[in-house]
Amino acid sequence: MENRGIAGVVSQAQVVPMVQMPLTAFIELKDKIIQLSERVELLESMTAVGSEWLTREQAMAFLQCGSTTLHNLRRTHQIKSTTSGTSKPLFCKRSLQTYLEKKGVSKEEIDQRFRKNLLERRKKLT
Repeated sequence: MENRGIAGVVSQAQVVPMVQMPLTAFIELKDKIIQLSERVELLESMTAVGSEWLTREQAMAFLQCGSTTLHNLRRTHQIKSTTSGTSKPLFCKRSLQTYLEKKGVSKEEIDQRFRKNLLERRKKLT
């Protein structure tokens, strides 16, 4: 008798032999899978509608600055913003990233800030 999984598809898991590995290697592998999963989630979120533009609050959190600094950066055109289609300014994510890179913030730190921003946005939606 065939072993059927979801939607009646024959399960391939039954024919895969077990592999033994040291616990430390398993933990490293598990951590890498989690990191890749987070990156995939980030990339999927980046393609979501509105992810290219951040609200004032999101931009301040991303830049880790206050409203006065954000206003000055916008006023001096160091970052791009728009009010097109909205009464409040929206800030271009790529422009904020470029600004942080010019300030010497590492790519890893920028990615971490963006992930944090996305997670906070996702929490508000649920």
